[in-house]
Amino acid sequence: MAAAGAGEPPGEPCPDWADEQRMAFLFSAFKRSREVNSSDWDAKLAFWAPLVLREAARRGRLAFRPRELGAWFRRKGAAPLGLGTIVKFSHSPAKEVSAVTEVDVGVYQLVKCEKTLTQKIEALAQEGERCMEDARSHLRAGKKNLVSNGALG
Repeated sequence: MAAAGAGEPPGEPCPDWADEQRMAFLFSAFKRSREVNSSDWDAKLAFWAPLVLREAARRGRLAFRPRELGAWFRRKGAAPLGLGTIVKFSHSPAKEVSAVTEVDVGVYQLVKCEKTLTQKIEALAQEGERCMEDARSHLRAGKKNLVSNGALG
């Protein structure tokens, strides 16, 4: 892939990018069902899934919409039509089509929850420190009733 910045589309992300016939196939929509033509379906997944993951990693993105992917992989003014399907499915080593986003989304949610909890813990620790300082201040000022009655903060 070209060394584009995080907000820029990739240059030519793969050697096939210059092959008009191959790219016309890869940019076409997926058939409604994999059973219609599993080899076409699998070939598109095998091409796009690693490319999408590599580009998302390059951009530092864990979550994205198919529309965003279209902007990432525009070629000659056109966006790939099957990126929504790519987001939902991946080609596993066992040649089965399986959901990949469930685990990715779960990990993303856990990381996001961890970050939120860490921020809340830090805020509570700061609030506790502030309350302790207020209590010390009230004790120094001789306002023991404010400290013992819990009228702080």
